[in-house]
Amino acid sequence: LTITNVGNGDIMIDFSGANTASDFTVLRKFVATSTVETIGSFTQRPIIISGLDTTETWFLQLFAANDFGASPITELSGVKPSHSSQKTLIVNGFDRTNGTTNSKDYIRQHGSALWEQGQAFDGSTNEAVIAGMVDLNDYRVVDWILGEEGAVNSTFTAEEQILIREYLENGGHLIISGSEIGYDLVAQGSSADQLFYQNYLKAEYISDAAGGHQGTYGAFGTSGSIFDGITAIDFDNGTHGTYDVDYPDGIKPTGGAEICAKFSNVDYATKGGAGICYNGPFNDSPAYGTLVYLSIGFETIYPTAKRDELMTRIINYFDQADAGNIDTMPNIPAEIGITAIYPNPFNSRVNIAVKLPQTNTVASSLIIVDLLGRIVTELNISAITGSGTIIWDGRTNDGKIAPTGMYLAILKSQNKQFIRKFTLMK
Repeated sequence: LTITNVGNGDIMIDFSGANTASDFTVLRKFVATSTVETIGSFTQRPIIISGLDTTETWFLQLFAANDFGASPITELSGVKPSHSSQKTLIVNGFDRTNGTTNSKDYIRQHGSALWEQGQAFDGSTNEAVIAGMVDLNDYRVVDWILGEEGAVNSTFTAEEQILIREYLENGGHLIISGSEIGYDLVAQGSSADQLFYQNYLKAEYISDAAGGHQGTYGAFGTSGSIFDGITAIDFDNGTHGTYDVDYPDGIKPTGGAEICAKFSNVDYATKGGAGICYNGPFNDSPAYGTLVYLSIGFETIYPTAKRDELMTRIINYFDQADAGNIDTMPNIPAEIGITAIYPNPFNSRVNIAVKLPQTNTVASSLIIVDLLGRIVTELNISAITGSGTIIWDGRTNDGKIAPTGMYLAILKSQNKQFIRKFTLMK
């Protein structure tokens, strides 16, 4: 099941199965009430619904019918109609029903928090992503719901891992939340699962149930991180409308990531924390991807204002990454590197300040690539020794004006590579 914007307040609902159905009824649920509203009955697929209010979120599900009766109602998905091309995809990968409470409507908490940030979003099941009905790379941000998905249902299948790897290597922004991801991929997973967890979720799995069984239901933002100053992150013990987060994984960052949330009254050194974040290359890709991984389901955090506050910080983190304002290159030798890019964003000309060896006996190069890794142009820096500034006029190698978007400046010198993001805005 996928629900996507098609523009001007129109949406498309696509799905598989129900091949013998004669009609499909679309229902709407609301954020804070149990009210269910019938949108309409349709005979064609995919379903196109026109003229929706773009100031509202629309959480929808449907059922099929024929002369023999009606199908079960699908899980809830949703959409925030918009005219903007900068969209988020919310993927529901939480299918587990045994040993947990799963109302399959947690897109409401995620979508509402994104809506508070002015973010348009589409909704999809993880099965639709695997089937190719929706492409992660069409979205600036992907918010993947895993809840208490575990080893029985698999948090990330091999197919999903391939898609996530590609998305991050292409410079995507990924939010993942779920309490059993490390337990599934590391404690119960294969060597391939473990490598994916380490290299793409940038995490080290420390413990199952970091605070002990039903031992902790609180966390806090760590100093200097994206959640700095957030002193209370409370999550559901089963009495706050979602499900009991009784076994949250304890995790630590690896591969250049940083801890952004720790559990309250839990020894971080031995039990691990509750959240990590990372901005940088994945698998040596020239594009910089961004990740926020919480080992508690985002939907279980309460009250609503707290979820909104956390989402504000996450979206700001992604915005800063896009603007090139996150220091993702620690330990770069002071005598070599890209020291500044200005103005950023730029309209017609951008200055790229570099440092090279005073005696430049090693070939150096400066190239501009797009977020898919395609070379846009190569700039001549042969005359620079020491500090210098190169001007790019926003044109490609064949003299065409490059389109609006995010680009990477890649400096290669002395067997090292330095990358900075910047934005061309027409």
